[in-house]
Amino acid sequence: MSEDVAVTIRSAEASDAAALLAFWQTEVVPCDFVETDAALTDLTAAQLAPQLTAIAASPNNLLLLAVADAEIIGYLRIAASANPATAHVGELGLLVATADRQIGLGSALMDMALTWVAEQSILKRVQLFVQTRNLAAQKLYQKFDFTLEGRLPASYRSLNGDLLETLLMARLF
Repeated sequence: MSEDVAVTIRSAEASDAAALLAFWQTEVVPCDFVETDAALTDLTAAQLAPQLTAIAASPNNLLLLAVADAEIIGYLRIAASANPATAHVGELGLLVATADRQIGLGSALMDMALTWVAEQSILKRVQLFVQTRNLAAQKLYQKFDFTLEGRLPASYRSLNGDLLETLLMARLF
């Protein structure tokens, strides 16, 4: 992305379904730092659109998109259960397109999402899992006051089959 292109960060809408699926295929599926849900790769835009509408209306779920020139270049998802016992806990996932990393998009997405958590959501805890080898992501999460809660040896299998350790990090609100 050119530095003079404006980036907009906004909530996902039903009309983003096709573009989000394309982003998923080109950036998320080949990325060895995030877990890919195989069921999502089989969705059609028509199937995803109502899910995006439901996320937008939820008090404990969020999907933010970073968009430049009508192209999705990053996203942040906070997913939480409808179960009253755990509805206050959201799990965060974040990915910025390879070509657009290290320009502050992760920080911008985190800032907007955590403001939403603090001011508009019913969430009291946001947690995430990050691979120990993903030092840039760990640094980003620490910048936003996420703390290490545990280490999970052999909890992620890389694309080449290696078993990797992940860290559980969380922030309370």
